[in-house]
Amino acid sequence: MNKQSRKSAPRLVRFAPLFLGLMAVGCGGGGGAGSLGNVTGPTQKGNIGPIAVSYSGHPQAEINGSSNQVTAEGQAGASYTSLSMNPAPNLNSTFLLFTRYLSGSAYQIYTMSPYSSQTQALLVHTSSNAYPTISHSGVIAFEANPFGTPTLVTMKTDGSSERVLSVPGYAGGIPAISPNGQTITYQDSSGSVYTVPVGGGTPTKIYTGLGGSNDSPPVWSPTSNVIAFTDFRSGTSYWNTFTIASTGGATTNVTPLGYQDDEVLAQGWSPDGTTLACREYAPGASTANLMTINLAGGSDNILTQSGFSDNFGSFSPDGGRIAFYRYSTGGATPGIYISDVVGSNLQLMLEDPTTGASGPVESIAWSPFLESQTFVGAYGAITTSPVDGFLVAQCASQFASLLTFTATTPSTATISQSANNSNGAPMIYTLAADSINNVSYTNSYNGGHTSIPLTSTPLTLVSIDAITGQVDLVAPAVVGKAHSMATRSSGTATTYTGQFSAIYDGNGKNLAPSGATTLEIDKTTGKLISFK
Repeated sequence: MNKQSRKSAPRLVRFAPLFLGLMAVGCGGGGGAGSLGNVTGPTQKGNIGPIAVSYSGHPQAEINGSSNQVTAEGQAGASYTSLSMNPAPNLNSTFLLFTRYLSGSAYQIYTMSPYSSQTQALLVHTSSNAYPTISHSGVIAFEANPFGTPTLVTMKTDGSSERVLSVPGYAGGIPAISPNGQTITYQDSSGSVYTVPVGGGTPTKIYTGLGGSNDSPPVWSPTSNVIAFTDFRSGTSYWNTFTIASTGGATTNVTPLGYQDDEVLAQGWSPDGTTLACREYAPGASTANLMTINLAGGSDNILTQSGFSDNFGSFSPDGGRIAFYRYSTGGATPGIYISDVVGSNLQLMLEDPTTGASGPVESIAWSPFLESQTFVGAYGAITTSPVDGFLVAQCASQFASLLTFTATTPSTATISQSANNSNGAPMIYTLAADSINNVSYTNSYNGGHTSIPLTSTPLTLVSIDAITGQVDLVAPAVVGKAHSMATRSSGTATTYTGQFSAIYDGNGKNLAPSGATTLEIDKTTGKLISFK
């Protein structure tokens, strides 16, 4: 058989949050500029750009800025009890999550845009069996293998909030997280299927296997109540695809009759719940095809061209396309491809490296559309407490960043935009208040955030990248001359003079832990040139 098998996994190397690019931070519907009235008393509601706001108090006039395709909007001076976003479905916000085995090294998890050919960004570098899957809330789950001990791991899509789960009796198996993010299922080396809560705990066996490991993780239905998996057809040595309720019970062999003597491995479920993508491999054949199984009783279809060998089919969240990996069999260019759901309009999205020791792609998962997100308020991703000002940026219609801050006296909080802002230049803002107590920001829709506690801070300088829309620099000023900051422009740089307690970059790293009195920012890129 020409089956591609998993390699043995070396020990854990590292987990690194390096989720880069706009396809990583997500995108939302490009909500139009909103307006919040000057209201006291009961909580009021409105919109600022894409952000839905609940507030009370006397907010300042809305701040707007733009550069290239980046727009930023914000407001301060009120008590904002809730900030949330409900993105419209947008394929530009999605990404492909995949694993590649580096020969002599480790499995590594990558992301790439399904629209930007030949680009990839390293998300997590692991020594693991990987096979990551992703929930609608942006949590990924995969198997890691540190020091030869298999573990289940979850984290957010930017690599933050890593969690190694405690699962008694877990001895390895390819996991899959449910779309609702509540449950992980996995299939062990005997073919048995288990479920476990996403936070860990004692697993529940919902199916006793007849065969063994088949390199194909269980697949969740879009409603998270049915699982498709692969095992031997009873009394035979043929791999077939079955479905079972997520709580256990009877199984159904959904493999078409004409293919039940083939190897048919479940790999992806269409978002409308009607179709499974599978890998079909006929006994004695030298190639494997992608096929779709119509669960509603319609026709089944072999998608990919005979003579090549394809694997790891995953549907786009709108159901219109399938991403998969093609091996070099038959003289094909190996790499990640995308086609429509009948196998036409084929595009090579990422060719395998032609130099260096690199193995093939080992799994592919297409991320779902972004779900609604609460950033501030009950279960807020940034804070559950009110904030006194915020700034949100988008790149075209994509979410790029959100920054919030609090003040000792909310009514004194303001945001002002630098007069130096111009098209193609970084967007510089000054946060001011009697005393700013905290600045928090995120450059990832479903990822982690940076929280900076402050004292005696009347001013904070913020730079928004004009290309990506992400927060690039946050510089709190502990002393200002009458709450002002000296600015001088010369050549390609703008110099800011004040008493800065720190200078944070977009990843939350403090570049000046001893403080600084001046900092230079490149007027065209927004990057920090120097400080002293």
